[in-house]
Amino acid sequence: MKKIVFLFAFIFLLFATGCKQDPEVEVNPDIAVVNSISEWVLTQIPESTMEDIVLPTTHPTLGGTIEWTSYDEDIIDNTGKVVSTTLPKDATLEYKVTYQTYSKLDFAFVKVAGIELSAVAQAFTNQFSAIITRDYDVKTEFSNGYTITWTSSNPSVFSNEGVFTRPDNDTMITIDFTVSIWNYSEQFSFEIQVQGQLLSTKIAEVRSWIIDNYLPERLVSTEINLPTEYEKYSANIEWESSNYNVIDNEGHITRYGFDRYITLTAKVYLGEQYSETDFSLVVAKKTLSTSAEKMESFLSAIGVAELAKVSFAYYSNISQSYNVLPMFGAFDTPIVQQIAPLRTEANPTARPGTKLYSVEFITIHDTAGESAGANAKAHANLVSSGYSASWHYAVDQDGAYQSIPLDEVAWHAGDGSLAFHLTDTGVKATVKYPVMTITSDGYFAFNGEKSTVRAPKVSTTLYATTSQLTPSGIYNEIGLNGNYYINTNYFNDDYGRVSNGGGNRNSIGFETCVNTGSDYHRTFYHAANITSDLLIANNLSVDRVLQHNNFSGKDCPLSIRRTGYWNNFLDLVSLLKYGKENFSGYTFNWSSASIELATNGLIAKNATQGTNLSYSVTVANNTNPLETYSRAYNTLLK
Repeated sequence: MKKIVFLFAFIFLLFATGCKQDPEVEVNPDIAVVNSISEWVLTQIPESTMEDIVLPTTHPTLGGTIEWTSYDEDIIDNTGKVVSTTLPKDATLEYKVTYQTYSKLDFAFVKVAGIELSAVAQAFTNQFSAIITRDYDVKTEFSNGYTITWTSSNPSVFSNEGVFTRPDNDTMITIDFTVSIWNYSEQFSFEIQVQGQLLSTKIAEVRSWIIDNYLPERLVSTEINLPTEYEKYSANIEWESSNYNVIDNEGHITRYGFDRYITLTAKVYLGEQYSETDFSLVVAKKTLSTSAEKMESFLSAIGVAELAKVSFAYYSNISQSYNVLPMFGAFDTPIVQQIAPLRTEANPTARPGTKLYSVEFITIHDTAGESAGANAKAHANLVSSGYSASWHYAVDQDGAYQSIPLDEVAWHAGDGSLAFHLTDTGVKATVKYPVMTITSDGYFAFNGEKSTVRAPKVSTTLYATTSQLTPSGIYNEIGLNGNYYINTNYFNDDYGRVSNGGGNRNSIGFETCVNTGSDYHRTFYHAANITSDLLIANNLSVDRVLQHNNFSGKDCPLSIRRTGYWNNFLDLVSLLKYGKENFSGYTFNWSSASIELATNGLIAKNATQGTNLSYSVTVANNTNPLETYSRAYNTLLK
């Protein structure tokens, strides 16, 4: 209704100002004052506003009265108070100026903003995450005419165009910005973190730097200059060895008559961040000429100055004691033969009786069976019942059960019926353990040199990539012609990994039991003991001991892998194999001066950290009574 009144009033004013005055009529002098006040009023009213307006009610010098009426009280009321609204709108204010005997109506027009600039500023700020980790298409134009201009305090990490460039470390920046509408503007700012290199990326970089500069080969035979800092990230590095008698934390090496399998762990400290990265090394054996040299070296290898307690990962309650001390010749592994019956029409999934093509590998698994009763006997019973999967040995803390003859196939590896076969890659060998990758066009490469052997396909058109190689690796070795030879391989769809063939058809399979309450250290030793015998019987090297992971990509043996204990297993196998090959004609007599240590190397379950174990050995040649050796040991439990 007020809008209609305003329209008629406005027409009336036009008509009145359009009529000529009668020259004979005397002009009222108050009119000039009213017009002056009216013109002054317009100078007091802004063209636009975001806040309440002070509506004058009198002229500061001329006096008079000014009365106000809003035609848009939902936008601004009669007192000049801005009413909340969501959109910018035009408002009309009528004012009446009165002076003495004369009055005049006039109008002021005001644009009223819908929201305050701070609200737009918050909307601008809200488009950023708590931490900048990517490029942004920064929004600077908002509805109803609000605009923003902004700058970054550090364009090298986050540019004024919103481009993210990851810095080395987390970096705080300030974003300054101005919100504007019409002739209004207000400045704001906020601080935000630009994410630096991720810890995993930094560790990968530190690892690559260590490999390139300090550990370029897995096989080592000389001192290693282990770095203690990485300057770029101000990182401090500490080292831990799986066996300080072989490699200490300063990189000093002691070589023995057999290869030693060692894990060096770099503990990397980056400010408040910390991570570890492992390096799998083989300390090359040294040539020993006489039996006395071999024996003295072997006895030195058996003793360990310190023994850390290891809690095997993933499975619960399978670490009951410190690891077994390798008292060679004293630890017996009983094997019970419970050969599964052959397949029949009534039991079509039982043992097939299929012959192995050859024995090329020993394959280590764990059962994943955590129930207390899931021991070796229970797993042998499972195979005897006709279970579709099978294995040659099930091993627990008390020994082993054999279910399949060693010349027959057991179905345990996940690679079907693929046979072991070595193919010449055409690449000349430069180191014993090359770094294997896959080129962009789908060929295996060794230390960066492209081979003639194709990687398997993952689809009808795509070849596998380096990231899809099974973590434990594809078996390869150096052939008589000096080239690298690679084993049969395939792509395992279940685990998405390029894996080895020959697991079922060319390997003897072990299932190590992880039943609750068992001592996996003892299980570990029994498995290593039998493995060393099989390597000798089949004329295989320790490098032919593989994981289930090698043949399928499955994370198995899970506990050993998650604990990072694979090299410890291989090292024990290597020690036992060397002793059996060289000292079968000797008798080892062990004695212990510590109640916590038995003479077969088992450590009592109640042994505590800080206990010092004292023990000794005497060795006699069974055919030459004059050849004897003795050694005393002290091992500190950590």
